[in-house]
Amino acid sequence: MAAGHDTSANVLSWCVYLMATKPEVQNKLRDETRELGQDSEITFERLDTLPYMNNFVKETLRVYANATTIHCQANVDETICGTFIPKGTTFGVVPHVSLMTPLIWGDDVDDFDPGRWDLLSEAAQSPYAFSTFSNSPRICLGRLFAMREIKIILVEMVRNYRFLEVDGPFTVENPSLTLRP
Repeated sequence: MAAGHDTSANVLSWCVYLMATKPEVQNKLRDETRELGQDSEITFERLDTLPYMNNFVKETLRVYANATTIHCQANVDETICGTFIPKGTTFGVVPHVSLMTPLIWGDDVDDFDPGRWDLLSEAAQSPYAFSTFSNSPRICLGRLFAMREIKIILVEMVRNYRFLEVDGPFTVENPSLTLRP
């Protein structure tokens, strides 16, 4: 179990990377957070008035899924594509597969586009399409806390800092339990 250990910090690192490589995204986030006022208290209600911030965080989690593998156990006998899976079988689900599938997210699946969350296809609206926090009875208990924590920190970062543009690709050479930059 990796809950809360370094997942939020990793997501925030990816957010900073994306803001530094996509200044137009950073500018949209800054424009949206200005509407809150520079010194205003950030409440849950006020976070809900930031649709672009919400889209940005979800798109970051889609493109850079924190968990490299989610381990599951079959609770019933099942046959999938002709393969019998007996009850009790342990298997791994790779969130990146559903999060980067063109059949779900469209032909521009490799593009970072927070706007895609405004026009989700029927397939992308499935609770199993956005599998960053897993699904089913074993869904991440801290998912709502994590989303709010990430957004609160991002609001403060965007209010107080401008991330300078960087060029060039970035490669993760050492993936671990969580995907970190």
